[in-house]
This record gives sequence, structure tokens and C-alpha cells, in this order.
Amino acid sequence: MSSREPRSAAPKQTNPLIGAVARRQPIEPMRQAQIVGGTLVLTGAALGLLVSPAFIALCALVGAGLLHAGLSGTCGMARLLSLLPWNRQAASPPPVKV
Repeated sequence: MSSREPRSAAPKQTNPLIGAVARRQPIEPMRQAQIVGGTLVLTGAALGLLVSPAFIALCALVGAGLLHAGLSGTCGMARLLSLLPWNRQAASPPPVKV
């Protein structure tokens, strides 16, 4: 390609893991809960191996939460994550009076 040829428009940004077009909407609360839960389990396991075996209790706590969510159909972590600012719906503007 010579330097005088026009460049084509830049391709849309995609997520390499899922191949979806990048979006500005937050990730669903249930997926956020899975991400946080997995991170807590991995962190607890690593700290349990490297620092103190007492950190394995973090893995047990997350496992108990997952068991409760599976049996009851409600996920407390997803409920808490839905209260965070980036998961709140933007308030619609007031109607314009003419």
C-alpha cells in the first residue's frame, strides 16, 4: 500500500474474547457476580497457598454463596452489584413544556 492511497475507515472495536462490538452498557449483574466470585476464589486460593491457609475460608464463603444462589434462585452478590453507580439506569429528562 503506497502512502498516497486513502486509508479506509477504522474498524469497530471488538472484544477479542467474545467477538462482540464494544458497547457502553454495563455487563449484566449476573455476569458481574460470576466475575467477582471467580476473582475472589482465585485470590483466596492463591493467598491460601502463599500467605496463610486461613485464606481458604474465602473460597468456602464464595462457594457457600454460589450454593445458596443455585438452590434459592437469588444471588445476593448480583443484587449488591446492581446497586453500584455504573449499574443504575440514567434518569430520563423531565418532559419539555411548550
